[in-house]
Amino acid sequence: LPLHKACRFGNVAAVKFLMVQNLASVTMRNHKNEMPVHLLCIKTNKSDKVLQSVDYTGRIFRLLRQNPEICDC
Repeated sequence: LPLHKACRFGNVAAVKFLMVQNLASVTMRNHKNEMPVHLLCIKTNKSDKVLQSVDYTGRIFRLLRQNPEICDC
């Protein structure tokens, strides 16, 4: 799943593009039952520069807003 892969590696530009192109994909789950936001939130496979960027944290916030059922926000 493209959005899952972009989230796994913290590719913020690809996440932005894919979310604009196919908003339904933000709720899809992979074979491990993970949603894209789960993969975006993990530190694995991401540089410190990506993890500390405003764009990165903004993407997490947007995905969580689109999926309020996965957190107590």
